[in-house]
Amino acid sequence: MRSAQPYRRRSSASFWLGAFMILLMAAGGVVGLLLLLGVNLNPFAVPREDPFMVRIPINSQPIPAYQRVAREHLLNPASGGLMYQRVPPQATVGMSITGVTADGSHVESRVESVRNVDDQVVFVVSDGREVPHGQTMELGGAMMNINAIIGRVVKKDKRAGMGFQESTFFPQGTPEGIAGATPPGMRAITLDATKLTGVHALNAGDRIDLMASVPLAEIGSFQSQYNSRLPGATLVASTSSNAADSATEPILLAQGSVVLKPVYVRNEATTSSSLTQGKRIQNVPKYEVAIAVAPDDVIPLQSALNKSLAITCITHSMQLDGEAASAAAPVQTELMAPVTVRPILAYDVVTREAFVSPATRRVRMEPISRQQADRLGIVVSIDDTLGAVARHDIPAGSFIRSQDLLNGSLRESIDTEHAIEASKSASRANSIHFVSQPQNHAHAPQPAAGGAAVVGDRPAVTNFIPAGRVGIALPWSLLYGAEHLQIEDRVDILVSYQLERTREVRKTEKQADDHVVATEFDEFVERNTDRTMPESLATRGEPWFVATDAIVVGPVGFPAPNAALRAIGDAKPEPGSTTVAYSHPSILFAIDPRDVEALTTALNTKEVLFSVTFRPTGNDEPPMRYRRIAIAPVELSGFELFSDLSWKGLRREITTKRVRDDDENFRGAIEVSEIANYYGRVLKSSKLRFEHFTADDFMPVGVEPGVAAGIAGEHVAVTVSTDQVDGLGRFVDNDCVAIILTGNPQLPQNVVLHGIGTLGPDAVVVVQCARIVRAVSDTSDIVTLEVPYGDAANLGAALFSHDATGSDEKHNNRLIAVARARDERSTSQPEVQAKPSIPSRQSVKQAPIFEAIVGRETVLYMFPPTRGTTLVPHTTLSPPRLHPCLL
Repeated sequence: MRSAQPYRRRSSASFWLGAFMILLMAAGGVVGLLLLLGVNLNPFAVPREDPFMVRIPINSQPIPAYQRVAREHLLNPASGGLMYQRVPPQATVGMSITGVTADGSHVESRVESVRNVDDQVVFVVSDGREVPHGQTMELGGAMMNINAIIGRVVKKDKRAGMGFQESTFFPQGTPEGIAGATPPGMRAITLDATKLTGVHALNAGDRIDLMASVPLAEIGSFQSQYNSRLPGATLVASTSSNAADSATEPILLAQGSVVLKPVYVRNEATTSSSLTQGKRIQNVPKYEVAIAVAPDDVIPLQSALNKSLAITCITHSMQLDGEAASAAAPVQTELMAPVTVRPILAYDVVTREAFVSPATRRVRMEPISRQQADRLGIVVSIDDTLGAVARHDIPAGSFIRSQDLLNGSLRESIDTEHAIEASKSASRANSIHFVSQPQNHAHAPQPAAGGAAVVGDRPAVTNFIPAGRVGIALPWSLLYGAEHLQIEDRVDILVSYQLERTREVRKTEKQADDHVVATEFDEFVERNTDRTMPESLATRGEPWFVATDAIVVGPVGFPAPNAALRAIGDAKPEPGSTTVAYSHPSILFAIDPRDVEALTTALNTKEVLFSVTFRPTGNDEPPMRYRRIAIAPVELSGFELFSDLSWKGLRREITTKRVRDDDENFRGAIEVSEIANYYGRVLKSSKLRFEHFTADDFMPVGVEPGVAAGIAGEHVAVTVSTDQVDGLGRFVDNDCVAIILTGNPQLPQNVVLHGIGTLGPDAVVVVQCARIVRAVSDTSDIVTLEVPYGDAANLGAALFSHDATGSDEKHNNRLIAVARARDERSTSQPEVQAKPSIPSRQSVKQAPIFEAIVGRETVLYMFPPTRGTTLVPHTTLSPPRLHPCLL
């Protein structure tokens, strides 16, 4: 039995025929549509270009930088023809165009419209002229002429499919390669890229700066040095050796450099040999970069490479400055003033390099308000500082003030006559104008044009010695307070030495057993001095003025005292050190020629201390309701000539004191401005130190100096030592004293003394009134007495009797001085009654004496009175002539 087969559906022929017809109709529709659209369905047919299109030449392959454009760069590898970028003609309307018209005229205008002439594009410009497509040189900045493109050198790498512009190429005639790419005035250098930080991210054409941190010890290889004319000024910026080794300063090695060729790899063939493999040649990659730098930057850059310094690349911004950036810039409402970037040492000519930052190669300018600039006298124009001479050391980071520069500039030419006149005027005004000094002015070096410093710009120090003065150097190690000195400081230089000192003494003594004993001890030694106790601090030291009104023209450092202390450093002598170190830096002073001998002598004196006293600057006038009077700088003796040369210790100026106008203690005191009128007069009496002067202190004009000027008529002057008259040193000028001679009486021969009384000592008034013309002082024990004529001989005999007294004490004679009362003068009583004289006591002459004659012998019997009995003198002494001081 046959199994039942499943039912199969048989395909219909009409179905397949219908499907085929539908597919055929669809294919035909597509082909027809493509044909309607103009699509060429023949794969072997050459595509036909639309002639009415704008064709812009482009490169078909990349062009490396600094390479000439060849024809191969413009050929289409598919067609073998030139490669163009086609642009619809209407898209060119409004573009700039440069070309030649049909009649040969040159056209530079804009495209107004486009015409189709025989399927060729013709550009119609603004003035109606027509430029054919084939005669167009540039269109919208794109170069259209193939001949103008081929042979030109491109500035940078050019990608494929890009058009050409004039800015794409270097100027015509530029050779290809690195040399042609180097900008005019610059030098190309190829560097090892591994030694530059940040160079791998740079592209060709980038502008960069190259900076390195240079050790301070080697900074001289990269920039100019500034050396001061001051002795020892190089120590101002010195530091310890450890600090100098570690400290660095950033220096801009090259500014505005251009990357010519970014980092590229160059294979360098190297050879190596071994026992197993023998000699081998292998390629080692070298990473290099080509950079164009300024000619002045080649040597610093090479020096940094030789010293293996790390060099950093700093890229400039390549963004264009737009209007937004300009609008965002702040409005300058303040002045811009130059700021120093490195120290300017004293007497250096200010140059532009002092303000040019090594990190930017530009002048450092900082904002400052006009009020601050006017108040501080800050110079806001760098041109006003160039060529001037620094008055003192100016630290880095400082504004320049007008007072920081010596008056005037070396560039100023001053006639010699004007300089001499200005010098005289400056001398009269007691001020110094360095620019007006005539010394060697014709030979003063002038700065180079443009402000750049050249050798010889720095003036000699002698150019700054004021007229009428001489320069002298003083070691700072001898001068106490030298670190505070600055240029143009006016000082007095003093030296002082000890009057008391100890010295070592060594003695040897030989004993009986021939043993020698050595003894060492310190012996105290004093020097003699003519100074008073206050002036010499109780004879401990003696000061001398060795230079008056000296001017500092060359200090150690600025600002004082820090810079000088850094300069001195560990070499500063210990306090009290007597070691003279002439090898240390010296300080230059301009002194009066009269002080040269004194100062040089003091320099050659052992164990002296130099010190300075600073004089005030500016107007020293006292305030209102005050006046400045003259006082005695030292103790002055009476009847001596009063002048500015009579002071002790080489002092040439009088001391002053400021007092109130209504101070009764100084009524009639002579002011400083008037004291010069009394020079040449004779002092009437001695003046203590710091005592003021009055008109009554001086003798009349024409009186000659000497103690005789103070002696009244019918009187004589007698000089007596205080050792001769006891108590005479206790009195002062114009005191009246009585001179009394005391001593034990000496009995005549053949005198017999009876009774219970005693004779007692005698006291004879030698001079009733002697006026002290000149009393003792700390430096002299001689007293000058004014004695009447009648008493002069008695005083002389008494002095001889005192000096000739023998060693027997009971017969010793003593002269003593007793003071007479000072009379008070009364305006209502013109005449003053004379005071009674002092009576003498002479026991021998006053005792009763009886004479007995026995034979040939004569015996005298004396009966001294008992105590309490009043003796009646045998003779009456005539009253002495009274001195006018008793009237």
